[in-house]
Amino acid sequence: MDTQEALSRDETAAGDVLHIAVQIQRPARPTIWPDTSVLIKIARARAGRRQSKIDRKRAEEIDRIVTTKVREGRLQCIESDQRHEVRESGFELVSDTIESLALGIRLRPAIEARHYQFTAGMKAHLANAPEITLRTSDFFAEDPDDRAGTDRP
Repeated sequence: MDTQEALSRDETAAGDVLHIAVQIQRPARPTIWPDTSVLIKIARARAGRRQSKIDRKRAEEIDRIVTTKVREGRLQCIESDQRHEVRESGFELVSDTIESLALGIRLRPAIEARHYQFTAGMKAHLANAPEITLRTSDFFAEDPDDRAGTDRP
């Protein structure tokens, strides 16, 4: 095989593209992932801490609606990295707020979820599969539908 023939084969191999469709399994219930800043405002409102009137009003309304829908089983609120984001501040009230809203539903750490996604993609690539399906369990530490049902008051 001469150099030109080898280059042509390498260029062809590098130009091959495997298009893989990605399907994502959704949890059975609608899901909300509150921003850390919103959780802080809700925690401040619950504790009677100082904040602007508009922030307090919005936080109380969000808290009321989310808490009601979570407890009725119509919504699930998930925890991700919020605890870690506020750990340094010592604002422990945020942890209590997360606990009461998320009812133990937690996302996997981001690096772990990426590993699941990478593995699924590589398996599809090696099998020349046209699609992959990322399951709820690839993102959540436990099945959120099972978990939410056990912790509801």
